[in-house]
This record gives sequence, C-alpha cells and structure tokens, in this order.
Amino acid sequence: MERIGEACGERLKPNVGEDVGEDVNDVARGFDGEAWAATRRQLKDMRMERGIAAADALWVERPFHAWLRNLDCGDHDLSHAEMSALAVGMAESLAIRDALIVSLVTQRGVCDEKRMISFAARPHDPRNVSGMYRMLQRAFDDADAALDHDRCRTGLAMMKIIYSSVPVFLQTQPLALMGYIHWWMGDDEGLPYALDALQRDVKCTLASIVRSAYEHDIRPANAR
Repeated sequence: MERIGEACGERLKPNVGEDVGEDVNDVARGFDGEAWAATRRQLKDMRMERGIAAADALWVERPFHAWLRNLDCGDHDLSHAEMSALAVGMAESLAIRDALIVSLVTQRGVCDEKRMISFAARPHDPRNVSGMYRMLQRAFDDADAALDHDRCRTGLAMMKIIYSSVPVFLQTQPLALMGYIHWWMGDDEGLPYALDALQRDVKCTLASIVRSAYEHDIRPANAR
C-alpha cells in the first residue's frame, strides 16, 4: 500500500553482490538486461527463503547506509551494488521508494537508518504507518517546516544516476521519485519526470498524484 500521497490529501494504495566500484558509464554499458533480471530474481529468492520483511531489511541495509551517508555529506557516490539494490528494491517494493522519499523531505536525523529500514521492511506495521504519516503530514502542512534543499538536490543527483544506469523496466520508480521531490521543492521540473514515469507505467500512482498536484496547483505549505 502506498502512503506518500496522503501528504497532498489523497490516500495511496507507498549485502547484495560485490562492490566492484565501476564508473556509472561502465555500469550502464556493461550490466545488461539479463543481469538486472538476475538481480531481481535474487531479491525474489531471498524473500521466498527468509520472508519478505527479513529479506527486504537485509537488502536495503547497505544501500540505505550509503544513501544517508551521502545525504549528510553532499556526496553522490554509490557503488554498482548499492545502485542495483536500490533500483531493483524500488521496483519490487514501493515501501523502499517511500522510505527514500521520507529521508529527503524530513530534516537530517528525523528518518535515520534504523527507521528507514523499518519503513521499508515492515510498511504495514501500525507504528510505521502512523510514524510515516506524521512525518509527511508535518512536512506538508507546516509552513515553518524548513525543507533542506541541498539534501534534496543530493538525493535527486543520486537518483538521476540510478535512473540513467538501469534498463527501461526499472526506470519508473526513480522517475516518479524525482518528480515528487521536485514538486515538494516547489519547482516546476517535477512534471516532466512524472509524465515520463507514466509513459513507462500508466498505473504508477505516485506519478499520477504528482501530475494532478501540478495541474491543480497543490503545493506543500513551505513551497506556497
């Protein structure tokens, strides 16, 4: 069940491989569709063997650590293993995408690594549902809730690298996330990302919400 759209007034239904350290261009050229599909099967197999919550927690632990480290220090560097884990994870579980979003629209330390992993692995836990809702609702409704634009830009830069490095069937969620964050920042760049996501998947609810928000001039309080 998706939850990100609650913040704009709608209810939405939100140790992988070796760190080979390739340049992003080498990743894009050298990691073909079959290899991406194999990585996706790896996550599916882990979920079958360990259970969804345990598998997803293990899957995101390393990439979430790298993601937060980069957000805190303004770096964009993600290893091939970290990028592939995030791309495949978002495609398999919208809760992983949602945890990344919350890490961007809240202040540093509010959504820490432990909480991100919990949001991603146990999205239906009542504590996680209410916790994520409170974070997003405050960030959306409170005009005094300062948005860290540098943090958002760092996240967008990482997500753009991921988007540019994956095959088309894994691009929908990175595009939707980028559209959502651009919208949250109060700029107009988010709409093209949302429309691109919908071209790849007309059922992408987050992209539809971003498009609708732009069409109806709905903005977070601190961006109005």
